[in-house]
Amino acid sequence: MKPDQAPAPGQDTGGVNVFRVESAQPYGWIVYLEGSAKTHFFVSGSLARAYAREWAKVNAPSVIYVVGPDGRSELHQTYAAMELQPG
Repeated sequence: MKPDQAPAPGQDTGGVNVFRVESAQPYGWIVYLEGSAKTHFFVSGSLARAYAREWAKVNAPSVIYVVGPDGRSELHQTYAAMELQPG
């Protein structure tokens, strides 16, 4: 990334995709890529976290932040980019 170029939506300044899982009070959970207006709704937190993990894995390097109903961070998980091995 060039110094005067802004990071792409959903990426921090290090080029890492940031995914968030948050409680959707009064019920349900949402998953989204920071900077994107699109959200994905799930009835349970476990389904939301599983979806976020898979989404983060295929878009590595990435990080997932899970924020509970009380607003506290419950989980922070990082996925590194995988290098392709020559066949």
